[in-house]
Amino acid sequence: MKKKEENFYRGTSKECLIAMGYYPNFIKMINPENKPYEKLHQWLLENEKGFDDNNWSLPSLKELSKILSIDNGKIARYINMLYNDIFLLNTQEPEKFKKDGQILCDLSFKYVYDNYSYFTLGLDYVPRIGEIFDFYFINPIMGCSSYYVKDVSHYYYSNGHTIRIKLLYGHPNQYLQLLREKAYLKRYISFHDYYSEHGYLLEEKLIKMFENL
Repeated sequence: MKKKEENFYRGTSKECLIAMGYYPNFIKMINPENKPYEKLHQWLLENEKGFDDNNWSLPSLKELSKILSIDNGKIARYINMLYNDIFLLNTQEPEKFKKDGQILCDLSFKYVYDNYSYFTLGLDYVPRIGEIFDFYFINPIMGCSSYYVKDVSHYYYSNGHTIRIKLLYGHPNQYLQLLREKAYLKRYISFHDYYSEHGYLLEEKLIKMFENL
């Protein structure tokens, strides 16, 4: 699946640092040799247990720059560089993000308006439509980490089976989904509207359409 990033939200370096700290297995996939973030890479792995400890105090970027003897003006850039390299690796070698026995899935995350991103991940099972999916690593890109499964699609090509999961921000509204289906069955909306990516616009239209019912 072709991945692209066209997002309005850009997280802080602190958010990127926390996101990486929660997923040390992602950090271990990156070869830091001869990279400017080599010390940062090592520090994250050495402190991976701290990110799961509520009593552990995460240092500020200024404090971290002193700990690692990295210029204060560069530490944020190195954090972002490492975070972006993980995303790049996910695009180029997605199979590395799958453990033995897991199912490789292409995830598409959508917040509001045109804020979206993609990530390929190995999952123990394919989540069902309506279930909540929380993935903090995407937070610095999207501005949120909790989504619900909007759609699950299966594709079979010459090179094998692909599973694509569409995730939307928030929680599913079954009432609005029923209105959408009713409007489509009565041909008040088109097939394109029914599967529109801009669901929030359609929801406003549906509420007005059925407000007197």
